[in-house]
Amino acid sequence: MLGDFNLPELGWKGDETNPVNNGSLTVFCDLLGDNYLCQFVPGPTHIAGKKLDLVLCNWLKIIENVLTFNARESIFPSDHYVVEFQIRLKF
Repeated sequence: MLGDFNLPELGWKGDETNPVNNGSLTVFCDLLGDNYLCQFVPGPTHIAGKKLDLVLCNWLKIIENVLTFNARESIFPSDHYVVEFQIRLKF
């Protein structure tokens, strides 16, 4: 599952895969935990330094090479970073 979740109040310690629940998003944090979903995007995904765009998966070996880069350096003018990743199909 991936997309712009736009949850700036959700806390992420460094590049940890699970959010820090600050009380306001208990249902979302429970959803992640109940479905064993981990988040793969390192660092912030917005120019304000927040992590808003997420790549979530419950199979750790399938997501690889997750990168972010500033969209203003490409042809996509946006205040969000571009998130690039690979899905592993062969094992």
